[in-house]
Amino acid sequence: MSLQPAASYTIRLLAPSGYPHDPDAINRALERLSGAQHRIENIEATQRRFQRFGGTDGERAGDLNRLADPERALPDIALAVRGGYG
Repeated sequence: MSLQPAASYTIRLLAPSGYPHDPDAINRALERLSGAQHRIENIEATQRRFQRFGGTDGERAGDLNRLADPERALPDIALAVRGGYG
């Protein structure tokens, strides 16, 4: 039985709520995704921080609104870099 290579996807990162607290974990995840030949967009979302959030309201809203822009291609995957409230 041979394994087929995994597909390569375009993954757009979002931080719609809080910022990622563990930079090492983010770096490992980015290395792993890139190593699997995935195209990563919006890496800057992993670096932004405003108060307890993953960027200003405008930055976070802009990330989400970009997904609704009919002039731009959608990514294969929109991936939140951290969970929300709860």
